[in-house]
Amino acid sequence: MRTEIVQSARELADIGVDSFVTDPMHTSWYLMAHERSGVGRREPRHIVVLDSSRPVAYVPCYVQHSAVYDDLAIVLATPTLRRAIRWAALIGAFPGLSPALLCSSPDSLYTTLSISPALERSEEANVVRAVVDALLQVARDEELDVVGFMNLPRRESLLWQALPSMGFIYSKRVPSAYLPVNFRTFEEYLRLGARKRRKQYKIEVKRAAQQGLIIHEIEDYSGLGGLLSDILGETWGVRGKTSPFPPSYFESLAEHTKGRSCVISGSFRGEVDGFTLLLWTAEEMCAYQYGARKKERVRLSNLYFNICYNATIAKAISLGVKSIRFGPGSLHVKTSRGCLLEDLGMFLKPMKRIHLPAFKALMLRNRRRGRAAQDVRGLPA
Repeated sequence: MRTEIVQSARELADIGVDSFVTDPMHTSWYLMAHERSGVGRREPRHIVVLDSSRPVAYVPCYVQHSAVYDDLAIVLATPTLRRAIRWAALIGAFPGLSPALLCSSPDSLYTTLSISPALERSEEANVVRAVVDALLQVARDEELDVVGFMNLPRRESLLWQALPSMGFIYSKRVPSAYLPVNFRTFEEYLRLGARKRRKQYKIEVKRAAQQGLIIHEIEDYSGLGGLLSDILGETWGVRGKTSPFPPSYFESLAEHTKGRSCVISGSFRGEVDGFTLLLWTAEEMCAYQYGARKKERVRLSNLYFNICYNATIAKAISLGVKSIRFGPGSLHVKTSRGCLLEDLGMFLKPMKRIHLPAFKALMLRNRRRGRAAQDVRGLPA
C-alpha cells in the first residue's frame, strides 16, 4: 500500500473514494462544490491510501490560510487571553492557524478517516499511521506551523490512540449531536419521544399555521444563491460577524450536489424568510447552514424548529438514511428532540519546537477548566 497527495476533489472522484465515504461533507462532489465556490483560501492536500490502484482509505485535508480558522486564539481562548496570544504571535512565540494543514472538510460538522470495508481489520492501524506520517511530511515540505484534526469523534478510536503518541496535543470540543433514524414514519418518531416533545411539536405546528408559514423543499436552488446569501448574511450580522458565503457558494453546491442536497425554506405570503441546507449520502444526512431574517413573524412561527427539525426529520425518513448530524450549540434542545451526543476532540501538532510549550500550556488549561471550545461557522444553533 502507498499514500498519495491529491490536490483536487476532481481527482478524488476519479480515484473512486466515494464508494466507501458515508459522511456527505467528505464526498468528492461536496468538496468539488466548495473548492469551486471561492469560499476561503484553502489549498487541497487530500491524503489517499491505495492498495495497488484501489483506494482503501482517505481523509480530506487543506492548507488553511484564513477564512474560518483565522488563528488558534479564536478557537481556544477567552477574549483576554486572545489578546495575549496575538501579541505573542507577533514576536513568533505562538503561531496562528494560518497557514496550517487541517484534516477536515470545509465547514464540516466533524472529521473522520474513511476506510473501505474491503480493508482487512488487521491493516487499519498501519493505514492510520501511514496517513498521519503523510500529513506531517506535507507540513515539513511546505514549512507549515501546525497540523490539526479539528473535530474528531470518539468513534475514531484508532486516531484517538495514535495521535498523542505522534506528538499531537488534545483539547476538548463541543460534542457532536446526531439523531439515529430508527423509525419509519414521523408519527413513530413522535411516539418514541416524551409527552413533552409531542406537545411541543403541536405548539410549533399551530404557531406556524397562525403566522402563515409555508415550508417548501427546493431541490434546484441554483437560482437562489443571491437570496440565500443575503439571508445568511443577516443571520451572521446579528452576531456582529460578516458571512463568508457569497451567492457563488450556493450556486456551486446546487450544481455539484444535485440529487444529494436540498434547501428547506420557510416563507410568509410568498417571501422566503429562512432556510436550512440538507446534504446526504445513502447512510447519513447533515443539516447545516441555517439562516433567517430578523423578523417577528420568524420568531412567532417557530420557523427554526419547523424547518431544522420537523421538516428535516421527515425528509430523512423519506430518504431512508440512518442518522442526521446537526451543528454544535444548544445541545439541550437537540437532546430534547431525541439526539444523542458524541464526544469530539481537537488534536494539534506544532511543527516548530518554539511553539510546543505554548500549545501544551493552553491545551492543558482548557482541559483543567473543562472548557469545550467551539467556533461559529454559520451552523444551526
